[in-house]
Amino acid sequence: MILDYLDKNFNDTGITLTTLSEISTLSECYISELFTLIVGIKFKQYLNTLRINYALRLLSMSDITISQAAYESGFDTIRTFNSAFKRLKGVTPSEYLSGVNGKNSD
Repeated sequence: MILDYLDKNFNDTGITLTTLSEISTLSECYISELFTLIVGIKFKQYLNTLRINYALRLLSMSDITISQAAYESGFDTIRTFNSAFKRLKGVTPSEYLSGVNGKNSD
């Protein structure tokens, strides 16, 4: 149920372990432990992966900017997006896009 909720609502900037606790009636600590045990990564990493993958789809299918893709994906700041992106992909969003298709943005 929690994974389904995240898949449908990942771009909501207000998603936290508290949110998941409220919709599932499980404690935040228990949800956090379940994520690591079942999914194999921490909650925040899973959420950021969903968001980054969505941002990449947006960027590949339209002419929106990196900033627009970041906000539409659920990141509340560009700095947070850039940091999560670099952690996940090993390069900045601009570097990634330049390497993938020569597209530059922001």
